Amino acid sequence: MTIMNKKIKKENNNKKANIQRVTAFLLLMIFIIGLSACGNKDGTTKNDNPLAGDEQKSSGWYAYEDQSTGLYGYKNKAGEVVIAPTYLGAEDFYGGRAIVKMKGAADAPTYGVLADGVYGMIDPDGNFVIEPKGLLTRVDTWHYLYAEPSEFFGGYGPDLNSVMKRTLIDGEGNPHGTTAFYYVMPISEHVLLANDGNKSLFIDDAGVKLENFPDFYFPVTASMKDGSIIVRPLDDSQDRIHWILSPEGEIKDEIKLNEGIGDDISFTTNILSPYIGTSVFYPEVKLKNLEAQSKINQTILELAKVHENFGAEEGTIVDLNQVTQINYNLEVNFNIGLTGNVLTYDVLGYWYGFGAAHPNSFQNSYYFDSETGDQLIISDLFNSDSEWMDALITSIDDAFMSNDEMYLFIDHDTPKEQRLKTFKEGHFEVSLTNEGLKVYYPEYEIAPYAAGYPTFDIPYESLESFFNVKGRFYQLLFNQ
Repeated sequence: MTIMNKKIKKENNNKKANIQRVTAFLLLMIFIIGLSACGNKDGTTKNDNPLAGDEQKSSGWYAYEDQSTGLYGYKNKAGEVVIAPTYLGAEDFYGGRAIVKMKGAADAPTYGVLADGVYGMIDPDGNFVIEPKGLLTRVDTWHYLYAEPSEFFGGYGPDLNSVMKRTLIDGEGNPHGTTAFYYVMPISEHVLLANDGNKSLFIDDAGVKLENFPDFYFPVTASMKDGSIIVRPLDDSQDRIHWILSPEGEIKDEIKLNEGIGDDISFTTNILSPYIGTSVFYPEVKLKNLEAQSKINQTILELAKVHENFGAEEGTIVDLNQVTQINYNLEVNFNIGLTGNVLTYDVLGYWYGFGAAHPNSFQNSYYFDSETGDQLIISDLFNSDSEWMDALITSIDDAFMSNDEMYLFIDHDTPKEQRLKTFKEGHFEVSLTNEGLKVYYPEYEIAPYAAGYPTFDIPYESLESFFNVKGRFYQLLFNQ
């Protein structure tokens, strides 16, 4: 072989080796990129997850009750006992971890939700990752909410324990972020919804606020639907308001139910909430007369601000950032309608002190001139020099005496003078209907709680001689 042929063969071998090295490099890069695609958004691959082994090991493990002791343990998919029954309560394994309940320490008594046991987290070997001391609830596969033991009663929020701030932690007990939340809900793989008391906000799976998502200054829930995030007020059971967000947090639409209550009169619903646990829903009226519309809506907003503090034991919360636990929740709704040309606005609310035997309710009625927006008062319907109040009380007593099923603090054998005194001295509210006045008394005013709101329907005819027929209220009510 000539020197030239040897040189050509050597060059061919070098080219072949270079091609092999480039091919190997490209295959390595493809492999690395593939691993990255399988990992979390922060670059951690699934194989690097510290709980991956525990998750695989405990896959399908479920809690079971030992009928002889009443205690709980765990079995695998084959029904074999893998962790002996030693717990007062237990949840199935998920994500390599399980939540269990144990009896609290004798020298650290607990109350309320934790009265019959405290919660901890175990791994597949039965070792405690979180010692059983306080409240522990699962958020999703990898996230939990934890709170040190405290005297509190549940019953509010998405997990029914949203009455105190809790720390967001992972399956190793590490806190995610520095903010404590009343509740956290999973939305997608890396997006969660949380509430810090002042507002509802979106965070990533490390507990960091997502700045490109909007904040809602009232408690909300959220869920994925058809590729969008649907946000609704937590306490709105009537689905009157919701927002549609893109997966990246952009508000695509705000949907408000528009309801008609008469010719050219309608309303939508707004919400006011100074802190978690309080949701005041109130109407925003729409009229042809924009000046009257503005006047009515301003008055309704002022009333809503009064109602948002109803039931507060110590008045308005001054420093919201110092609050870590709430002891009651308040929800206010409404009915709004048109009686003649009088716009009637009835406020319907209840507040519940956690741990109490029952909630407390309240109602109030307001009236507006639908043409001018002026607020009306019920006494304006009557002649100022008439004995309309006595006539109304007499009509209430007549309605009571004809009803054998109404249960009050007084009864049919009570002397009439005492009955009239009870009805007159008790605070009552008046709502308007097409047929007459609906007079109702608050709870406990003239009857025990079980009686609800004693209500009396008084026909307009029984009070006809006492009406101020030239007054604005009368003319609006009867379209004159």
